[in-house]
Amino acid sequence: MTSLPSGAGPPARPSLTKEQLVPSSAIPTASPQVLGLGLQTDAWLRLGGRDLAGRFAGELLRLITALQDKPALTDRRFAATRIRPHCLAVEHLAAEARTYSPLPNPRPQQRWAKLQTQGKQAGADCDRAITDGKFTVFTKAMNPFVTMARTMTDLLDTIGTAAAHAGNTR
Repeated sequence: MTSLPSGAGPPARPSLTKEQLVPSSAIPTASPQVLGLGLQTDAWLRLGGRDLAGRFAGELLRLITALQDKPALTDRRFAATRIRPHCLAVEHLAAEARTYSPLPNPRPQQRWAKLQTQGKQAGADCDRAITDGKFTVFTKAMNPFVTMARTMTDLLDTIGTAAAHAGNTR
């Protein structure tokens, strides 16, 4: 409720409180463990995790986009110049991610670690397939990137939700 000026003296200040807008009973409370993990996840994101995960996801997206061009599957030079750099970048980022602090939440951390392992292997397989110039090896090497892109999208949603939930309960 807001106080209206009485006409005498300085105008009264509004006295509407957060509790009046949204009663605390309407806000679900997180357990201390969930809140703690959310706060730690938020810190992980702020201290470089967001940048690292974003670069990893970005390279996957650029690789998937390059694969949609017609010459990706027919032109070895196209694959070498437009696809290989992203394969190598995913492999490099997977190695870089292993040196970064782990996600504080165990489930997303397991998925993130699995993505790192897959990225390292997929990058090496992609490079080898392009170097060898074997179509079947190349198409087989591309499958993990599609899977990783789907997993990465879901993982980023999970991480973001955990961090946002912690931010909303502070």
